[in-house]
Amino acid sequence: MIHTTHPLKDFQYCPKCGQRSVESIDFKGVICKNCNFTYYHNAAASVVLLAVDDNNNLLCCERAHNPYKGMLDLPGGFVDPTENAENALKREAFEELGLQIDTKNIKYLFSVPNKYNFANFIVDTVDLVFLAKVENKQYTPGDDVGKCFFIAANKLNTHKFGLSSIKQIVNWYINNYNKISSNII
Repeated sequence: MIHTTHPLKDFQYCPKCGQRSVESIDFKGVICKNCNFTYYHNAAASVVLLAVDDNNNLLCCERAHNPYKGMLDLPGGFVDPTENAENALKREAFEELGLQIDTKNIKYLFSVPNKYNFANFIVDTVDLVFLAKVENKQYTPGDDVGKCFFIAANKLNTHKFGLSSIKQIVNWYINNYNKISSNII
C-alpha cells in the first residue's frame, strides 16, 4: 500500500546535523539539504505466532494497551536490532505469555504487510507468521497482554481482532486449520 501522505511528513529536522532542512525525495525517502543525509522509510520486521494445540484451537490474547485495547490479538511483536525472527518469536512468546517455545519446532508460513499506529505515528511493518504446536494449558499474561485463552477454530471471529494484518492471518487460519496437522512442524 502506498501512503497517501509522505510517511516521514513529521520529520522536519535532520537527525544527523539537526538543521531544519529535510525534504522529500520520493514516496519513502528524505534528504537533508544541509548535510546530504538520506533516509529511506522501510518496513519494520514483526513476528506473529499461530500457537495451536492438538485440536487446532488457537491461542489468542486480549490486548492490554492501545492500539486496539481490549480487542483480540495473536502473540508477537517487533524484531529487535541484531535479533533474527525466530529468536524474536521466542522472546515475544515468553514476554507476553510465559510460553517457552523451541525454535526448532516452529514453521514459517507467510508474511503480511501492516500499518501499526504507535503513538500517532504510522509504522509500516512486515508481519512474519510462524506456526507452533503448544499445550492447551493456562499461560501467564504479561507485557502487553490482558488475558490469553484458546479459541476453537470454528468459533474464531475476525471482527474481534484489532489489527488488520492479524485479521488477515486469523482469516487464513480459519480457512486452513483443517490442513494443519502435527506433520506440519
